[in-house]
Amino acid sequence: MAPDFTLPDAYGSEVTLSDLRGRPVLVVNFLGFGCVHCVEQLQALVPVADRFREAGIEILAVGLNPVEDVRESLGDDPDDTGFPFRVLADPSLAQFKAIGDGRDAIGTPCNMAPEVFNHCYGPMADMWSLGCVVYELVTGEPPFDPYKLPADNPEYHLKRNVRAA
Repeated sequence: MAPDFTLPDAYGSEVTLSDLRGRPVLVVNFLGFGCVHCVEQLQALVPVADRFREAGIEILAVGLNPVEDVRESLGDDPDDTGFPFRVLADPSLAQFKAIGDGRDAIGTPCNMAPEVFNHCYGPMADMWSLGCVVYELVTGEPPFDPYKLPADNPEYHLKRNVRAA
């Protein structure tokens, strides 16, 4: 069971996870609206959100932007945000930190150095990640896109692709 949290949305309402206990909730953590891939992930949920709702599953997106930035990204009309689910603000990382101590949060898969997969890393792994970000800024594509991997075992294929680089 996920730890309880209370977070604001962009329009002055708060959502408390314990108020939703007894029914399934999909909590989608994302870095914020400045992260192109994060927004793409949220947009990928839009066409299937009705199926989640029909199955009784509520979707909550939790981003790291302040409330003001979330509102700027979503617009002034809460009924026309572009997302058929609530987007919550967690700039202090309270919800994210409550999930665990952060030791398993080691990076974005498409930017991770090979040694990071084995939890053995240091400053050179950061240089690898920086190189991946620069590559993406120049080309517009991540060097290793985890969303284009074979579905049979995506973790294996991502590790294989990264280690081959």
